Amino acid sequence: MAGECVIRFAAEYCKMPFSAEDMMDPDRPTVLLAVLRVGREQLSEEFVKWDTLFRWRSGSFELSDSLEFLVLLLLTGGHLWTTIRTPEKEAQYRSFVGKEVIIQI
Repeated sequence: MAGECVIRFAAEYCKMPFSAEDMMDPDRPTVLLAVLRVGREQLSEEFVKWDTLFRWRSGSFELSDSLEFLVLLLLTGGHLWTTIRTPEKEAQYRSFVGKEVIIQI
């Protein structure tokens, strides 16, 4: 999908403001508001738990051992939410700040 930014999720998370079906609905677009580069030590345990907690199964997504992460601020249907990412796709994400992105679960 040239010219589009797709943000993929392996599962549905509690942080997501809507169900998986609604998150992927083209009539409910998601806008990437900001990309923040942060050191691991800047992420509180509470934030990591909130961001990584699975919705329909027990447990949380296990973050990598990276020393730096990106925190993406997303807006879907008037609801602000986040996702923690490793920095490999930083340039791609930054090129879509202020634009609609596609959520895939």
